[in-house]
Amino acid sequence: AAAEPPMKLSPARDFVRGIAALALTAAVLVAHLSAPVLAHPANQTQVPNGDKAFRNGVAWPGLGHLVANGSGPINSFGIAFQNHNGTWTSAFCNEDTDGDGYSNGAELGDPDCVWTPGDVPERSDDITHPGFTDSYPTFTTLSWRLVGPSPREGV
Repeated sequence: AAAEPPMKLSPARDFVRGIAALALTAAVLVAHLSAPVLAHPANQTQVPNGDKAFRNGVAWPGLGHLVANGSGPINSFGIAFQNHNGTWTSAFCNEDTDGDGYSNGAELGDPDCVWTPGDVPERSDDITHPGFTDSYPTFTTLSWRLVGPSPREGV
């Protein structure tokens, strides 16, 4: 018996597949190009220095996200931000959402937890990320720490 020739797709089916591929490509392109705006600038104004945080020398405008530009899943700071209804409270400020021994306030320049939206934070340098343990301030003032001396401080 002779083998049957391979089945040829109809032009209509080829057209549909082409459109689907084009739509997928367009969606990926739009997601990629719009990623920088996903950092939610309105949320950045709800925490001190919300637009000035760095992680290992990399600017991190998406403070509550695992990805610097604010896309993708949220990190431990983002979860806490949601749990506090997007409000900078004394409790939220004093939390150590990443477990590195520094309060959120210490990492974001409000060590005394007195900042309110619109205020100038006490500190605007050495702003680190309160959602990752590998990002912590370089100052050595122990009063800004939650727990005793740290090996990082050389004490």
